[in-house]
Amino acid sequence: MTRHGIWTRIIARAIGAVAPRTALRWAANRAALAAYIGAGGSDHNANWRPTRKSADAILRTDSAALVARARSLDRNFVSVSGALRTICDNVVHTGIRPQFTHARTKAGFPDLEAAFAAWAKLNKFYIVSQKLALRHWWVDGEILGNLWIDPRRLRAGVNPLRVEMLEQDMLDTSKDGPLENGGSMRRGVELDKYGDVAAYWILSSHPGDYLCGLGLDSRRVEASRIVHLWLPLRASQTRGVSLLAPIVEEIRDLSEYKASERVAARLASAFGIFIKTQYPELGAGQYPQRPGAAGGEGGSRAASVSDYIEPGRIQTLPPGTDIAVAEANRPASPYSEYVKASNKDASVGFGLRYGNYSHDYTDSSFSSERSASLDERRGWKGQQIFLQDGWCDPICRRWLEYEYLTGRTNIVPEDVAVNWQAPGWPWVDPTKDAAAAEKKLNMRVTTRRAICAEMGEDFDEILPQLAREEEAIAKALPTATPKGEGNATQEEK
Repeated sequence: MTRHGIWTRIIARAIGAVAPRTALRWAANRAALAAYIGAGGSDHNANWRPTRKSADAILRTDSAALVARARSLDRNFVSVSGALRTICDNVVHTGIRPQFTHARTKAGFPDLEAAFAAWAKLNKFYIVSQKLALRHWWVDGEILGNLWIDPRRLRAGVNPLRVEMLEQDMLDTSKDGPLENGGSMRRGVELDKYGDVAAYWILSSHPGDYLCGLGLDSRRVEASRIVHLWLPLRASQTRGVSLLAPIVEEIRDLSEYKASERVAARLASAFGIFIKTQYPELGAGQYPQRPGAAGGEGGSRAASVSDYIEPGRIQTLPPGTDIAVAEANRPASPYSEYVKASNKDASVGFGLRYGNYSHDYTDSSFSSERSASLDERRGWKGQQIFLQDGWCDPICRRWLEYEYLTGRTNIVPEDVAVNWQAPGWPWVDPTKDAAAAEKKLNMRVTTRRAICAEMGEDFDEILPQLAREEEAIAKALPTATPKGEGNATQEEK
């Protein structure tokens, strides 16, 4: 009987001695409170007492160790590094690029997209910044961007915006506790009395850097200057948590198991043949003499066995000896099943289909891979939107402000609408997918712009390009058949 049931019986008996009906009602109410099996105290989960602390309280003690282990997996485990590279390549690819609506709807204004592309190339915003931000979010749970003005670029007539990427270690975790103004500090994040982020306390250098000295100081940076990319998993959370947290132990255990199997296989393969003798008193490598042979007492000589086996060799064994062949049956039989099960769990944690994570397609079919691929891409699409809203858009908005303040454009930032064009993915079955897209167009349930967006293409760029190609074809081949017209046969003419 569980502890809950024992106390219920004792108290019910005590109450029943005075008021039996009251005791029955009390016992029934106590039973209703224990209706969830998962909350029971049966033998197999009697010692399972997880904490009910807030998210910030748990991260306050566990975040440093968790981040260190997640980074170790990223550095040293090929499966983790490969999975993160796959995610970044599919979510970011060649970059999530802005589309400025204002620049296309009004004539006479500079091309903001071309200006932003030049700034993005100078600051490596597409390939480096976006992929690094996404990777840090996966491993560390968060990444910060400090937006600052570079006076050198300002003097050179270039948009002065710079983005300094800061690891979560740069937050001064000693800034923790309530404030006199009604706000609070949460491990380097300053909140006002309404719970909104007011500022971040940034250390002067990375505490783990080899050039870091003693006595680091921190400075207060207004929240308007910081881009904080993180995703809360609980309402009581102020800082991010590594997305690798649920699979850190699983991947580590798998790695240790594989290492143990490699060591066992290496040891087993080091032995080929064992020679067993009935005369252990003679010592290692010593065998009884064979009578009647030349030399020795009575014309005998010591018997010997070669240390190595040569092809085609016929070896006579000394009397009283036998041979046992070592069986190097490693890895053990459950090795492949265990590795496969562990990789399946890890692939779920990464949001990748098993075949894409492990590159094992032995048990997959086209239909199953297609279905898993669609689910996988939904996850990537969500990460693209998350990266757009939490990283790209705040930086782009600050870029528009500086573009206007420095006189490089006369477009007011508030009048510009920014839409982000994220990379798409090729069709799984191009013939069927193209036919389906054409059918949707005929049914008027989609648009060409939406189809282009799904493929990662910009319809507004494709349309003029098509017009230029048609014009070039018409000039180069004036007698060419117009597009859409077939060659008529002689009977049709």
